[in-house]
Amino acid sequence: MNMVRKVLEGMGETWIYNYQAYVLVLFTLFFLGVCVWAFRISKPHVNHMGALPLADDNNTSTGD
Repeated sequence: MNMVRKVLEGMGETWIYNYQAYVLVLFTLFFLGVCVWAFRISKPHVNHMGALPLADDNNTSTGD
């Protein structure tokens, strides 16, 4: 624990501002990546995945 305290004291107070900037950039890139992925999904795939909860599943066994 003492080592962690020494490392944090050696960083100074500007590391918090840099950390916030890195987290903001990382979040923004992740959000944009998810948006691009969502808009590039094909319409038939979305319709197929949307219909799965309503589809009859005849291939499952009840365990009897």
